[in-house]
Amino acid sequence: MDMTDQETVLRIAQLNVEAMAMNEAALDDDLDEARFRAHLIRTAAQEMGLAGVLAVRTM
Repeated sequence: MDMTDQETVLRIAQLNVEAMAMNEAALDDDLDEARFRAHLIRTAAQEMGLAGVLAVRTM
């Protein structure tokens, strides 16, 4: 696997970790944390050019 591909895989994996943390926060009624995680996901997706993620509405 080339270094760029590996970096992309790691960045997408980090998005998944953030999404799981966002869901856990929402389930725990910690909406400030959920919104914070949603912001992190949106910012990272924007930097990566992931239009499909940006199209999803957040809280």
